[in-house]
Amino acid sequence: MQKFLKKTLLFLFPLVVLSFVLDGVLSSKLKKTTTLFKGEYAVWNDIFEGKIDSDILIIGSSRAWVHFNPTMITEQTGISCYNIGIDGHPFLLQNTRYDILRKYNKKPKTVIVSLESNSFFKRPDLYNSSQFLPYLRTNKDDLKEPLLKFKGFNKYDFVLPLIRYYGNFSVLKEVLLSSSNSTNRVKGFEAHAKKWNSDLLNAKKKYKSLKVKIDTTTLNLFKEFVKKNKAEEIEVILVYSPEYIEGQEFISNRDSIINLYKKISDENKISFIDFSNDSISYKKEYFYNATHLNKKGANLFTQKLIDTLNNK
Repeated sequence: MQKFLKKTLLFLFPLVVLSFVLDGVLSSKLKKTTTLFKGEYAVWNDIFEGKIDSDILIIGSSRAWVHFNPTMITEQTGISCYNIGIDGHPFLLQNTRYDILRKYNKKPKTVIVSLESNSFFKRPDLYNSSQFLPYLRTNKDDLKEPLLKFKGFNKYDFVLPLIRYYGNFSVLKEVLLSSSNSTNRVKGFEAHAKKWNSDLLNAKKKYKSLKVKIDTTTLNLFKEFVKKNKAEEIEVILVYSPEYIEGQEFISNRDSIINLYKKISDENKISFIDFSNDSISYKKEYFYNATHLNKKGANLFTQKLIDTLNNK
């Protein structure tokens, strides 16, 4: 029996070693394919490698990602800026990204928070979960606890090699065939030169209106986020970027959400800049759907934001 176990172990040992080696090679290669999964690898790489040497940080969801042009901000103010907007996720995961950034990068002087109607909504699933694949084992201390709060990964994905890649054949195909390490994101920002699509029309066909549910735990986390940054003497600025007027009207409890943002602003004595009624919000030519600006709209909005901040 002992002889059998010894032979079994001798047989399995090189396979285990090989699996760890393959895991490392695949993960390293995947990080370099920065055009995949909305370009999130490019941002995560900068975060984990401590490359975000910026005094202004922009955080938020996809509206942060495609609305706030950090290059324009830096060119006109002389202040370094980086956009860490993460597509598809309300504040819960935005906060996780910010906490990890603070661990590996310098302290910012100003944090601009891009708010939207569903900033305090809590989604159950881990949207665009493939963006985390190459970091689960190497950065499990940073990601394990926050990611296990969502549906997507289990505790073994953070420990055992390769199993998280099982079933992700499209990812493996891209890893093996892709040779590009370029990214469309510049300082985290990506402009989308798109024309108006049918997203809002389709939503109206399906629903008369939409009421956004506010998660109390996420709301309280955001309040703590504001207080923590203020305690560290980091300026926090809340911004609601332009949103097409028909999209605004589609959210039945939007007024109460805006009032909540105003209340947080007043209670903490921080700025809340609301572009809901800006002229941009009434012109479809600046949007590719009801909530997202196209390239033309994003650059115009960023210029207006810079002018507003300079006036303040």
